Amino acid sequence: MGSAKDRLDDRGRPKVQCIVCGLWYHRVDTHIEQKHHTVSVEGYRETYPDAPLLSDTAKSIIAREQTGEKGSNNFKQKKDGKKGLKVDKKAPLNIGVATLYIRTDLTDDDKARVPKHDPGWSVGDGVFKTWEDISVGIELNEPVFIGGPTGCGKSATVKELAAVLEQPICRVQFTRDFKVSQFVGKSELRTDKKGRQFTEFVYGVLPLAMKNGWWLLLDEIDQAHPDVLMAIQSVLEGEPLILTENYGEVVEQNGEGRSKHFRLIATANTFGKGDDSGLYVGAKIMNEATLDRFGVTVKGEYPDFASEVAIVCKKSLLKKDDAEKIVTIAHKVREAVAKDICSCTFSTRRLIMWSKKFAKYKNIYRAANVSILNKLQDEEDVRFISNLIQRYFGGEVV
Repeated sequence: MGSAKDRLDDRGRPKVQCIVCGLWYHRVDTHIEQKHHTVSVEGYRETYPDAPLLSDTAKSIIAREQTGEKGSNNFKQKKDGKKGLKVDKKAPLNIGVATLYIRTDLTDDDKARVPKHDPGWSVGDGVFKTWEDISVGIELNEPVFIGGPTGCGKSATVKELAAVLEQPICRVQFTRDFKVSQFVGKSELRTDKKGRQFTEFVYGVLPLAMKNGWWLLLDEIDQAHPDVLMAIQSVLEGEPLILTENYGEVVEQNGEGRSKHFRLIATANTFGKGDDSGLYVGAKIMNEATLDRFGVTVKGEYPDFASEVAIVCKKSLLKKDDAEKIVTIAHKVREAVAKDICSCTFSTRRLIMWSKKFAKYKNIYRAANVSILNKLQDEEDVRFISNLIQRYFGGEVV
């Protein structure tokens, strides 16, 4: 959303100023709750009655949420998450400036690959912007690269979009041991019922996704071996895949039929430049030529404060005031990481784990131990987070 020092956000939309600190935000009320713990929103209103708390953008988003609308045109989300997403299958699906279409040609195997909608997922302003950027890449048939910290919802955002579009996904988790043969395919020796041996080509996930019109979601692409990345160079350019081991078979993409739905989407914790923080062991420096072939690059970020509170409440059924304290602690840890005060990460995924344990144990410290603190190797990080918990929840650290 741009720097808090700027009056306009990164999309050119005006924000409103916090009189206390002089910084600019779309929601000053949320900013006060997070940052100015000695000032209440009510007190701010009384002291500065003429100072706006919400920008026009924030007012518009709140109005859409109150009517159940998320985004623009015909994309709506029902208030009851259990009922899922409400879309008109007969009409184009407009997500911001992008126009997409719901799949109607699915086989039973395809349907099994369509992600299920997560009722605990929340479409905040930042998430919707990410959705719009990804959707533009999908519409223009360009590969999409999503980079960002662990647990911020990179894959979840893609899967939720696929759930709305009823689009099958094939997800690949890259590791350093993932081989080209697993990705592209290989010839294997088989024996028929009469004991005669023959060779058969077994397709890898890449040609299968291309043939069937699946989205291929490449998780942790910055962990992949360079040989694997070289195997997708032509595909990233929109060219056919040549299977040399299968007598030079040519696998077309984006032609007629089901293959026209194929898209390639990659996620990573880094942006291909390696990792100096020590948080993402194994992240490699990626070839600039590979990165240059992604038509859309999205910077994934953690949800805004209000959205993250909503997610925690839905996932754990905690009361809002407890959820707000937990999310505030997470934001404090992230700020400390940015300032090199703390070395651990605090993802939304970790927040959800902690919140669920808190709802179960009814003890914030015990929940923190089994969900967060026992994983940490740095005692300074443990003390830092424990002190934050004590500050907001009180009691004794156990």
